[in-house]
Amino acid sequence: MRQIFRRLLSPKNIKVLLLGAFCFYGALHAQTAPYPNRPITMVLPYATGGTVDIQARLLASGLTQKLAQPVIVRNMPGATGAIATDFVVHAVPDGYTLLFASSAQTTSVPLTEKVNYKLEDLAPVSASGRGTMILAINSQVPAKNLTEFIAYGKANQGKISYGSSGTGSVGHLVGALFGARAGLEIVHIPYKGGGPVMSDLLGG
Repeated sequence: MRQIFRRLLSPKNIKVLLLGAFCFYGALHAQTAPYPNRPITMVLPYATGGTVDIQARLLASGLTQKLAQPVIVRNMPGATGAIATDFVVHAVPDGYTLLFASSAQTTSVPLTEKVNYKLEDLAPVSASGRGTMILAINSQVPAKNLTEFIAYGKANQGKISYGSSGTGSVGHLVGALFGARAGLEIVHIPYKGGGPVMSDLLGG
């Protein structure tokens, strides 16, 4: 797992992560009228309520005003983004179907058994933001800092689980790396987005 993580975060792939956060597939020069002249669909690979979903909706609102055309956010969670990405890749290449993705769309592909697309099928447009990975636990867990949490985890090997936005996502890989380095047996639970993860975390 460490070797996979280091390979995915190599300088070459970091460049892809930073440039590939907001992608679309198509050639705009094929338009017969000024672009855009009708609503744009922004496809999101996650469930509503998460950080990426909030960013997408803020951007869609601003683009709607700037472009004078509706930019509609469509959530298509599942398969660590493969469902949404496949939908965009195989959409009509006219620039009206955009993929608002996270770095998980890059990191998950090598860990996915089969997808019907290549990363080269997407054309990067712009990075939209940067995030920081944090470790958060329910307040009922008897640990108040990282040292105490590691000690708690070692006393409860195999009984602790952590959630991420999907198998192969950055959250999944970072959690696995943390567990390996801390000597913890923690169970990964893949979700369809950050929103459901937080909801379950707060719910105990």
